[in-house]
Amino acid sequence: MIELLEKEIEEKSENLFNLKEKNIGETLLQQIKLENSYNDFLVLILKVKYNLDFSNLNMFGLKGIDYIKSAVSICETKVVDYNLEDDVLKIIKQNANNKKFVAVVFSDTPLLTKHTFMEILDYFMFKKLVALKFNRGYVFDVEYLNSVQKVYNPQIQNFNEDDFIKVCDEKSFAYCLDVLKNRILSYHLSRGVIIENLNTTFIDAEVNIDRGVIIKPNTFILGKTVIKQNSIIGESANIKNAIVEENSIVQNSILENAVVLKNSKIIDYSIIKNTSIDENKIVSNEKIIGRK
Repeated sequence: MIELLEKEIEEKSENLFNLKEKNIGETLLQQIKLENSYNDFLVLILKVKYNLDFSNLNMFGLKGIDYIKSAVSICETKVVDYNLEDDVLKIIKQNANNKKFVAVVFSDTPLLTKHTFMEILDYFMFKKLVALKFNRGYVFDVEYLNSVQKVYNPQIQNFNEDDFIKVCDEKSFAYCLDVLKNRILSYHLSRGVIIENLNTTFIDAEVNIDRGVIIKPNTFILGKTVIKQNSIIGESANIKNAIVEENSIVQNSILENAVVLKNSKIIDYSIIKNTSIDENKIVSNEKIIGRK
C-alpha cells in the first residue's frame, strides 16, 4: 500500500476546485482524457547495476524498486537490466512494444512519486512532444523513436528534484531512508495519527493506522500491521504484521503475526506471536507463542 504515501488524487482535485467555475467542466474532461491516455504508455524501469544493488535493499518494508513500480503503476511496466555503459536508446528500441509512447525511469531513484510521474506524462501530452528528457529519464513517441538513429535536441524539462535523487552509494542510501521515513510519518500525521516523538518512531510503508491512534516514543510498527481507532502504541513497542483492534494498548512488548481484539492490553514486556488475544484481555509480562 505504498499509495498511502501518495496524495496525487487529492492534490489534483484541490487544484481543480481552485479554477474558475466556467472552466471546471472543460478541465475535468481534459483530465479524464489525459488519464485514459496513460494506457498508451509503456514504462521501462532500467535496473541499474552497481557493486551493491541498492534497489533490492529493504527500505521500510519494501525494496527500493518497489517504490519505483508503485510510482509508475498507472501504466504497463517492464523491468530491464541496465549497465552504465549500455546504449540507452538501443535498449529502449529493443524493449518498446506496440504502445504509442514509452517512458524510461531508473531503479536508482526510489523517491519518485506517482504525482511527479503523472506530471511528467501530462506535460509530454499537453506539449504534444515526440522526445522529452527529464531529471533522470525520458519519454518518447515510439513511432518517432523507430524512425531515427539518434535523438537530437529533445525537449528538456526538470520536475521535482527531490524525487530524482540517485541512490548509488551508502551516503545517498542513508539520505533516501531519511526522506522516506519522514514521508511516511508526515502521511500518518496528516490523517490524524498522534506521534509523540518523530525521531524515535519507525513505521513501514505498508502499515495502516486509523485516525486518533497515539504512538509513543521508541516504537517500531512494521510489515503490514493495522492499528485501529483510539489505540495506544508504545512506549517501546515492537509490532510486526499484526492487527490491533479498537481501544487497545500495546506497550513495552513484542507483537508479531498476531491479532489483539478490542479493549485489550499487552503490557510489561510481553511477547505475543502467531496467536490472537481476546477482547477485554490484559496480558502482562507473559510469553504466548502459537503455531505458525
